[in-house]
Amino acid sequence: MVAVTVLRGTWAELSHLAAPVRRRVFIEEQGIPLELEWDDLDRASRHLVAVIDSAGAIGTVRLTRNAHIGRMAVLPAWRRRGIGEQLLQAVLEEAAVAGMSSVALAAQVPVVPFYEKLHFEPYGEIFQDVGIPHRMMRRAL
Repeated sequence: MVAVTVLRGTWAELSHLAAPVRRRVFIEEQGIPLELEWDDLDRASRHLVAVIDSAGAIGTVRLTRNAHIGRMAVLPAWRRRGIGEQLLQAVLEEAAVAGMSSVALAAQVPVVPFYEKLHFEPYGEIFQDVGIPHRMMRRAL
């Protein structure tokens, strides 16, 4: 596992780090339209960014005020090295500190097992979001 520094803050504070990661993963790699990637929730959410001194920002995630984890992305070269798990643990800590009793997320179907390993439980039917199959998942804190 690669150790990272996780920065926490607002969109105004961290967008210069988070936006390029999201652009690379969601827009360039997954083909999500630019106008669907950025939304009003960015300004109202808590953002976390995984940083390595030698590489800069390599991952990001956000936590909305209604306890939804979203926009989790790790750059391709850094996947399967524990970055996502560290980001997820950090965002779970943020949710607990904020007094949230549980969190939910919409997982892309291929990564459902990743979230299950971290005690998220799937619920509901598989659905399409921007042409990608997703499954809702939740975890009590």
